[in-house]
Amino acid sequence: MSKFKILRQFDLEVIGKEWKGCYLEFNALAYGEIFDLVDLQQFDMSNPVEAKKSKDATLNLLQSKFVKGTAINTKGETVPFVKEDFVELPVNIVNNIVIWMFGEPDPKS
Repeated sequence: MSKFKILRQFDLEVIGKEWKGCYLEFNALAYGEIFDLVDLQQFDMSNPVEAKKSKDATLNLLQSKFVKGTAINTKGETVPFVKEDFVELPVNIVNNIVIWMFGEPDPKS
């Protein structure tokens, strides 16, 4: 856990224009935490047990750093995003969020 409160927002408009204004806010990863997370890249994804470990580790990272957010529900309404909602996001968006968390710029910039 970081000593400093540094928040970053991931813009969900990358999903589609109807998601404009939706975001996910996270506590930034501290430099010291990155080394604990290197294991995220060490799983053999062809092995179902290892693939599940990778999914669980990724979900744990996202949920532990998540602060708040908004999303669009199936009725087109803006609703609060909660940490349990990560499993509902498309795989490519989850992958982009993890890459972004490690210091990549916002996908819109």
